[in-house]
Amino acid sequence: MSKADNKSSSFTPLMQQYNAIKEKHPDKILFFRMGDFYEMFGDDAVKAAPILGIALTSRSHGATERIPLAGVPYHSVDKYLSKLLASGQKVVVVEQVEDPKTAKGLVKREIVEILTPGTATVETPDGDRRSVWLAAVYERRGKAMGLAALDLSTGSFLVDEGSTDEIIERLKILEPSEILYPAEQDGEAIAQMLGFANDRVQITAFEEWNFDFKTAERDLNEHFGTSTLDGFGVRGSRLAVAAAGAVFRYLRENHRDRLAHINKLTRFDKEGFMALDYSTVRNLELLKNIATGAEQHSLFSVINLCHTTAGARRLQNALLRPFKTKANIGIRQSGVAELVKNRELAHKIRQETKKLPDLEKLAGRLGIGKLNPRQMASIKDALI
Repeated sequence: MSKADNKSSSFTPLMQQYNAIKEKHPDKILFFRMGDFYEMFGDDAVKAAPILGIALTSRSHGATERIPLAGVPYHSVDKYLSKLLASGQKVVVVEQVEDPKTAKGLVKREIVEILTPGTATVETPDGDRRSVWLAAVYERRGKAMGLAALDLSTGSFLVDEGSTDEIIERLKILEPSEILYPAEQDGEAIAQMLGFANDRVQITAFEEWNFDFKTAERDLNEHFGTSTLDGFGVRGSRLAVAAAGAVFRYLRENHRDRLAHINKLTRFDKEGFMALDYSTVRNLELLKNIATGAEQHSLFSVINLCHTTAGARRLQNALLRPFKTKANIGIRQSGVAELVKNRELAHKIRQETKKLPDLEKLAGRLGIGKLNPRQMASIKDALI
């Protein structure tokens, strides 16, 4: 018997099960379901406890020394997952897949999802209105770059292709939570080129074959049920399609298989909207003030009277992508004028929408199979 076998056999069956999964994901924190708690062991517990603000204890699991342990209750797990993801950690969620009461011996457990900063779909207590973007960039010869950005919570899937400088500006405005790049490239050079620090945005290396254009085209057509992607306005945009394919494969690698709510690719519209650069957005303090980088005292904070998260998100998008065609500007002005003149209608609409939940994000949670009964009831109450 080898030393590894001897070491393994010194653990309890439970810890052997845990270690078998951990060996496959050494760079991630395991949330290991045990009854009404998700437990973390060893280095994971030591790393996670101070981030989560929970107690670090220890327990004996076999003939070895005591193992560090930390746990969180399953009914409030989203709160703790949000903290870990905000700190840049990646989390593997391991669930019990059989009833402990009927299980013979050790309860069977399996990975049900892998959460990263860009694929987070956890529910936040404050009803976060931000879009959580998972982006991928694919550059060729330093002249052109393809970009794909997905908000998994809403299904919004944006793509673009252009000069490297143009795409970097767009990326800075999006402020993605995670950016994928071909692993064969230098990660530090990529972060420096994109203008993002690793402590602010998760920069993730992904094997270059995942950016293959033909594979991306096949996978995306299969998902959308199309024979060509031309209808999405991406004809000739091989770099953008390759980046979109990488995003899709990253989701599947992280056990994200239910993606029916992602039903189209959307090309950044440069004809109907102004393309603001990052310096303009920053200097005009559209979303954040320059002094502290906080939302307070920005233009958005002054004019945002929205009482729904979806409305606030739409207002942010309107500030970042203002209309530049007279027809669209006129339609918006007519709508505003109607509500200003008819205050009774404006008040009635406001009262009716107060009970409206974030339908966009709830539809996304339904698409990935994470809509709970309370959220389902909120949809019913809003629509009926």
